[in-house]
Amino acid sequence: MMPARASDEALTAALRTTQGNVNAAARLLGYRDAKGTHVRLRRNPHLWPEGVARREPGGGPRVAAWQPCQCGEWWCRLHGQHVSECPCPPIEEWTVDPYAGTTPR
Repeated sequence: MMPARASDEALTAALRTTQGNVNAAARLLGYRDAKGTHVRLRRNPHLWPEGVARREPGGGPRVAAWQPCQCGEWWCRLHGQHVSECPCPPIEEWTVDPYAGTTPR
């Protein structure tokens, strides 16, 4: 038997609890799959909790590949070293902006 439709408040709370993971939020609410939850969120974007990143199907929230380092240089999240020392291609060769949120966490 399908669980009753969760209230708007319950859905928002489940998304907050699961840090934006729609599939986990749907399971938390007792649903077998998240298809209906995805549709509901597309139709009602105001239900998304403020301050919670939207998780992409392939992984986590989208974040920048290159982030500021405490030393003042740029840190490559992909290779775990300073950008000046990592094997990433020069910025001119990137098809996306490595400073913007373009890679999965």
